[in-house]
Amino acid sequence: MDGNIEKNTESRRWKSWVWHATPGQMFSGEKREKKIFSKQLPKGIHYIELWADKTPVLHTVTLDLGDYISKRIPTVEDPKWTEDFTDDTDQIILARALFGEVRNTLVPDKARIAIGWVIKNRMKSKGRGYSYYEIITEPSQFSAFNKTDPNRPFVENPLHTGNGADMKAWKHAYDIAGKIIKATFQDPTQRANHYYDDSISTPDWAQDKKPTLHITYINESGSESTIYFYNL
Repeated sequence: MDGNIEKNTESRRWKSWVWHATPGQMFSGEKREKKIFSKQLPKGIHYIELWADKTPVLHTVTLDLGDYISKRIPTVEDPKWTEDFTDDTDQIILARALFGEVRNTLVPDKARIAIGWVIKNRMKSKGRGYSYYEIITEPSQFSAFNKTDPNRPFVENPLHTGNGADMKAWKHAYDIAGKIIKATFQDPTQRANHYYDDSISTPDWAQDKKPTLHITYINESGSESTIYFYNL
């Protein structure tokens, strides 16, 4: 098991063989045996190999893996993460990203749709990842997923505030995520795969590049904010 031989403690001669025949069986014939092995193995993948010489017959193998505890799958009504984002459906993980990045109701839906398409476009391009999970949780790509980011709690549990406005915004983000996945909303970004907003300095990757789309809105302070999208 896992590369380790199960020793036969009852025989020095056959110490590396759990089952073995004896010379007397030339006259008495074959015999059928049953053995139980108990292992306390850590959670993960394990390997069982069966080695034999001659022609023994293996009749039955029964594996008792203990009590099965079914995993909770996050839903729109109960989105609290399981401490493993791989448990999320595509729609849930994409909704988390939209909610964490642009849940502010002053941000227009066009921006949410465009950001969702940036994620989808990255997934469609070679070498960036093959799932929404891989793209969204790639380190240092979407700030709301950074562990020290103030938006991280809203990603882990969008409803943690108990605020009715947050609940409404979360369900709205979930609805938009589903429509992006199904392509109900078309890509407004011209295949953009990067974006930033002007609350930060222009990133190096955007220097001297022409955006494929920019979206301007009025923020909380009453001034203009702009989100820029690029196909790089």
